[in-house]
Amino acid sequence: MINKRLSWRDTVNLGVANVKTTMADVAEAVGVSLKTVDRVINGRGGVEPGLEQRVLAEARRQNLDRALAIRPTRILRLQILMPDPAQNSYFSDLHKAFLHANEVYRLHNVACGFHFYDVRRPNDLVEIIGEASAHADFLVVVAPNQVQIVDAINEAAKTTKVITLNTDLPASRRWQYIGADDLAAGRVAGELMGRFLGPSGGDVLLVAGLLSMLGQEEREKGFRAVTQARFNNCRIVEVIESHDQKDQIKSLVAEALYKNPQITGIYHTTFGSVQLAQALSYAGRSDMVVITHELTPERRDLLINGEIDAVIDQDRHGQAVAVMEACLAEFGRLGQTKAPMRTPISIHLRENIS
Repeated sequence: MINKRLSWRDTVNLGVANVKTTMADVAEAVGVSLKTVDRVINGRGGVEPGLEQRVLAEARRQNLDRALAIRPTRILRLQILMPDPAQNSYFSDLHKAFLHANEVYRLHNVACGFHFYDVRRPNDLVEIIGEASAHADFLVVVAPNQVQIVDAINEAAKTTKVITLNTDLPASRRWQYIGADDLAAGRVAGELMGRFLGPSGGDVLLVAGLLSMLGQEEREKGFRAVTQARFNNCRIVEVIESHDQKDQIKSLVAEALYKNPQITGIYHTTFGSVQLAQALSYAGRSDMVVITHELTPERRDLLINGEIDAVIDQDRHGQAVAVMEACLAEFGRLGQTKAPMRTPISIHLRENIS
């Protein structure tokens, strides 16, 4: 009688227990050579990424002891494109969140590269997208919804998976969006404004940065929808756009208040709250209801001092983790991700911040 080593399928069919899975079992299941599985499991490199993903997925499925602890040889490259953190403390926090997430997942051999741009020069981003995508497995982009940028992302998406972060570009061929639901965040802002102003309501000034950032546009839509449906005494009388130039916010707000002293509420969708608070102080409007987004250190101080009334925040660290886990899972280096693609928002008042 010829002795034959049982495959993993044979052990299942015959009810044989406690037979340890081997690399040969994985090779048979995937339909590749034992040498290929050995290269993947022992991190020797030289295996096409898609095939590496299939081998790792099968090794995990069969509970190959060594599969879960391996460090892949090939570096998984994430290129992250965002507005300059030096100009915006929110993006400074997001940058730090990615650095931390990169360290948390370093055993998976993933590396984040960063490219910062000036939001006032969106055409620069088109060139950055082209250059970064040539050296990336994933392109993570925070960008305004402009035709030339969507075209650049569509071109990059031919060879690279593109994730839109923080603000979506649904008309593009991006792989997926990760970030908060800005329409819901705007609706929360509308609810807060209506309740803060009370039955008498009042005129409301909306201060945006770049409405071409779809997230800011969605916030405005949500805010309008709630105030019109449930708080029709809250009237949006003007929308001003600072083009994310903080030095303009003070003069734009001061001018709006001079033209309409009946304004009793301000919904601020972008950065520059310090300058907004300075304009209110100059105008002697300490009675103004101000609702804004992103709990930065500056806004925390303004909230504590009563210069703004509420901050709707989003989870930068959760977003960085969600991006990292989605990319690692796609390449078979992580089990099924539990990180949400739509990350949560939170409401902060003076009484509940630490």
